[in-house]
Amino acid sequence: MKQFMLIVVLGLSLLFLSACGLSKATSRSLDTATGPLSSNNDGKNQEAAEEANVLTASSKEAAPSVSGDVVLKDGEYQVDTINSQVAWGANYLVGATHTGFTAIKSGQLEIKNNQLMGGSFTIDMAKISNDQNIEALVKHLSSDDFFSTATYPEARLVITSVPKIQEDGTYLIAADLTIKNKTAPVTFNAKITSNDGLLQAVSSFSIDRTIWDIKYRSGKFFQDLGDKVINDEIKFNIKIQARQ
Repeated sequence: MKQFMLIVVLGLSLLFLSACGLSKATSRSLDTATGPLSSNNDGKNQEAAEEANVLTASSKEAAPSVSGDVVLKDGEYQVDTINSQVAWGANYLVGATHTGFTAIKSGQLEIKNNQLMGGSFTIDMAKISNDQNIEALVKHLSSDDFFSTATYPEARLVITSVPKIQEDGTYLIAADLTIKNKTAPVTFNAKITSNDGLLQAVSSFSIDRTIWDIKYRSGKFFQDLGDKVINDEIKFNIKIQARQ
């Protein structure tokens, strides 16, 4: 365990020197990790570096893979629905912008070999809210013009593959998104970190609402709407917290 931690510490130090823009919201502080390399004792530094090289070469199969500075423990993580959320934003093509939230009803993420392998989330569409506290807007979003929440109270996101991961723990994720019982593929980036058994994931992405038959005042389907056109793009900011 002590040898493994030495590998992680030295690895983080090198990443910090070569890419100072990495996030500090990780399972280990980069400031702490740079300590051994900033020592004035060159002999000890050289000895430590040589030992790390030997350990790295001899323990590749025994040690879990490391995604940049993020070490993820294998297993299934259940989403903390209280501390997870989906924020949304939409706007008229000219004019007002509206934002709000909806709730994550349930979800899980699967980590294997220190990497995200899959997961799924159920979204409670009946809990759509609006930051401006416009009650009429919330009712309209719940109506058949938009999400038809009485008929389709849930949306669902299922990860289908994780084709790419960056060294800082940012994943390219492919998933199926189901809204109003219609499923279509989406791709997006998500940054995943882990701290004391708490897995956190954040992502921002947009969808074209018309793919899910949400066509109200869309310029693609209706003419002569003037400044009443509503942008087809819906933006999402997602924050997930999960534990085993």
